[in-house]
Amino acid sequence: MVAVRKYQQKSNEKIGDIKLSAGDTLLLLVKKDFIQKWKNHFHDDFFIVSEIDTPIERNRIQQVFPIAVLIGMIVLASFNYISMFKAALIVTFSFIVTNIVKPNKILKDIDFQVLLLIACSFGIGIAIENTGLAQLVANYLVKFAGEMGIIGILIAIYFITNVLTELITNSAAVVIMFPIGIAISEQLMVDPFVFIITLTIAASASFSTPIGYQTNLIVYSQGKYQYKDFLKTGLPLSAIYMIITVTIVYLFIYS
Repeated sequence: MVAVRKYQQKSNEKIGDIKLSAGDTLLLLVKKDFIQKWKNHFHDDFFIVSEIDTPIERNRIQQVFPIAVLIGMIVLASFNYISMFKAALIVTFSFIVTNIVKPNKILKDIDFQVLLLIACSFGIGIAIENTGLAQLVANYLVKFAGEMGIIGILIAIYFITNVLTELITNSAAVVIMFPIGIAISEQLMVDPFVFIITLTIAASASFSTPIGYQTNLIVYSQGKYQYKDFLKTGLPLSAIYMIITVTIVYLFIYS
């Protein structure tokens, strides 16, 4: 038994101390023969969340090889010996050749819906840049937040990106704000990396709404949370993230 949801009530007890009653929902980790043994009861009592394949036993070389290859990829890409794209292709090819992963397994695990979403987001980003909207927003940000200097602009970029990521996906938020950050960097003649780091972290700090990220939405329904629960915890956490991010970016990247 992995988790328990009490019927119409919340429970803060440890799993081993919970007394089960009618209507409780259990999350179970079971063996493969469970499905065959209880197949006649699935429509009434059980629902399959996911089926986990039994791990394949590998020798010592096959266990160490992926770690070594991944470290090599990171080192080569970090020192600009090869691009990250080429490094990823080399790693994937080496895994296929050594039979660590199978081509059909790779295709099965690719989430094409996510790829399509990212591709569409890039289209939105290009449209924002080509229509001049990015430059227009950059001008307003520099005008109103620029009175506080670069710190004010960093706070404004972080805040806008964070609001967007709470309403749409983090990938879409980055794509929308990326051309705006580039436009600001060109206008102020500042390294664009300053703004890219800021908006990337802001897009990943989705704590204040249940719709901001998939995991938020999962626990929202199962834990019977309310919007105010996310706001109560998420807003202070987002503020802390913003302060730390802006401070580090200003002191160690901008300076």
